[in-house]
Amino acid sequence: MFGPQTEAGVKWLQTRAGVPADGPWGPATEAAYRDLAKGGAIWSDGGLTTVRSVLRQQKAVNSLGYLPKLTEDGLFGPQTETGVKWLQTRVGVTADGLWGPDTETAFPRFSDGPNLTVDGDTGPNTVKALQRHLMLMTGTKLTIDGAWGATTTRALQTALNQGRF
Repeated sequence: MFGPQTEAGVKWLQTRAGVPADGPWGPATEAAYRDLAKGGAIWSDGGLTTVRSVLRQQKAVNSLGYLPKLTEDGLFGPQTETGVKWLQTRVGVTADGLWGPDTETAFPRFSDGPNLTVDGDTGPNTVKALQRHLMLMTGTKLTIDGAWGATTTRALQTALNQGRF
């Protein structure tokens, strides 16, 4: 959660890194932090390096097809917050606009390709990949379980009716 204590910590780091201590974690702060971390000037085993930068959040939202695309400028504002909430809904986590551990864990399941074996078998891995795709395309909440059931069929029918295939 980004609150007063986190803002104070970011301002402290910005001062130490030699960038304006304004509070938001933008591109200048990210670059300065990475330079400090590379040089061993600050502790870099975890801590802030585990937080996805705003720029990476914007790229992630855009990679899942958000429209209109976010401007990838590293500045967190209302459009980025709305985009992150959209992504969180698509990946099945609480849509609070804050990129936390749940979002970070869920996102790769949707961003990485399914790496299916092309063998003509409609097995659980193929159904899971279809379920993920249908969630993204239609916004339908699906359990990604690899089981072909009525909910998956309805989501597919919705996507087909919407011309999404």
